[in-house]
Amino acid sequence: DLRDFKARLALPLRLTPALEDANFTYGMNSDTLQEIVEHWREKYDWRKREARLNSYPHFKTRIEGLDIHFMRANSKIGSAKNVKAVPLLLIHGWPGSFVEFYDILPLLNHPQEGSNVVFDVICASIPGYGFSQSSSKQGFGNIETAQVFLKLMKRLGYEKFYLQGGDWGSLIATNMAIMYPDHILGVHVNMVFVNSPAVTLKMILGAYLPAGVLVAKEDQNKLYPLSNLFSMMVIESGYMHIQSTKPDTIG
Repeated sequence: DLRDFKARLALPLRLTPALEDANFTYGMNSDTLQEIVEHWREKYDWRKREARLNSYPHFKTRIEGLDIHFMRANSKIGSAKNVKAVPLLLIHGWPGSFVEFYDILPLLNHPQEGSNVVFDVICASIPGYGFSQSSSKQGFGNIETAQVFLKLMKRLGYEKFYLQGGDWGSLIATNMAIMYPDHILGVHVNMVFVNSPAVTLKMILGAYLPAGVLVAKEDQNKLYPLSNLFSMMVIESGYMHIQSTKPDTIG
């Protein structure tokens, strides 16, 4: 795979010159893309990154007809006393992968001053991401992923465990906590999904009421005027629309 990728990197690029001073207004800037490809060709140390990836053991297991990849970072209690290990499932998002957790793993699975808890960490790849197999059937989403990840943790011997998720991982983790409360000891997310009629009504009314009535004064400028918010969402979310509706077109 690496030889194939390097061979494709070596092919001549046929890029359209970027518009002057456009930066990323219309999407990916071809000048920047040229620099990235040159970095991959000449400077990126693939073997060094490979060694880092392999610093933790990786596995695959078949669940509901899919090969699910996960990585383990078992607790390193050593000579520490009165320290207990608890299981933690980390779930990445888009466009991320299990790799984004590498820097924090030593803080989680090694004893830290002032804490008597360390974690046996499982980093699972969402189906279709990284080394996990994609579903061949329509309709496989975050609910189905939540079911797969519970089966994964139970297969590893963890009937109860903690969860952390970001981006899509936060939605999957939230659904796991809702669907399987008897198995989830605690959940932390760094992206909160809120979508209800009450929230929408509050946002609209806040545009007409004085600052501080429905929305804190210090947050007023972040949300209003709504025209700026909606304009930004329309202009900057083109990628999300095509990925949500016609992913095979760009895949």
